[in-house]
Amino acid sequence: ARRARQRIPSIRQVVAVGQHATVLPETLLGPASPVDLCIRGEYEQRMVELICDGDDDPTGLASRGPHGPVVDPTVLEVQDLDALPFPAHHLFMKPEYKVFHPTGVARRWRWGFIMSSRGCPYGCIYCSPTLRNSYGTRARARRSASVMRELLHLRALGATVIHFRDDIFTLDRARVVDLCQAMIRRGFDLKWTAQTRPDRVDPELLGLMKRAGCASIYFGVESGSPRILERIQKGSTVEQVEDAFAWSRRAGLFTVGFFMLGNPGETVQDIQLTHDLLMRVRPDIIQVAFFTPYPGSPVFSRADLE
Repeated sequence: ARRARQRIPSIRQVVAVGQHATVLPETLLGPASPVDLCIRGEYEQRMVELICDGDDDPTGLASRGPHGPVVDPTVLEVQDLDALPFPAHHLFMKPEYKVFHPTGVARRWRWGFIMSSRGCPYGCIYCSPTLRNSYGTRARARRSASVMRELLHLRALGATVIHFRDDIFTLDRARVVDLCQAMIRRGFDLKWTAQTRPDRVDPELLGLMKRAGCASIYFGVESGSPRILERIQKGSTVEQVEDAFAWSRRAGLFTVGFFMLGNPGETVQDIQLTHDLLMRVRPDIIQVAFFTPYPGSPVFSRADLE
């Protein structure tokens, strides 16, 4: 922000958006900060209003006041996702932007990124709503026709594989069925990957996704201990994890499992249960993270889970 001000002296305001600006805006608005304003939540429409209209409506904003930062409690949500224009995808068609997941694509990977829905209604205690791929707990989705237009646009730009950035791609089963059927009708020929929960899939849905071009599916497993799953309020079971991986493999999909260690109250025995589950489901790739109470998550201000 300081470099931007130095290089472009005519800048009127420096506005911060994204996760930090949403959850901890006051830390960006100190007296010596080069940041003038924070937009909290999904900022696309609010940013346009500020630039074009210069309105004084404080909704969704945090700014400096005479006695310190003034933070409006509203966290913005875009209600109609189809009203948003496509991102400037060509700026991301570079080797630096990639996802290390199996796809079976023989030619050189050129990743295209798309978000067909936003929001996650689940209450995992470690997850801040703004640290998800999208903001908020209310699920919203785009129409299949809009998603198909963007997929075809990505293909025209040279993408060879598509990564859906939705928090829970299969949250709405009927929506996914409609989208996959649209891909099949249009003859969309690129492989794609998606992320979801083990309790939001079934054999028929996974088979349809495979026919529509899905190559890899990623599941948030976290733990193989029923006690830990309950404690972190994951909302899924070990049995559902086992079913999801078995069904995915039967459908011909590569699988990626997300696991987490260092959960509150976790013992050696709990970790062994996680290891045992991993060896039973045998994902093609695993990602292991450490439990982290991010600002904005339910566990961030709790001391009873140590």
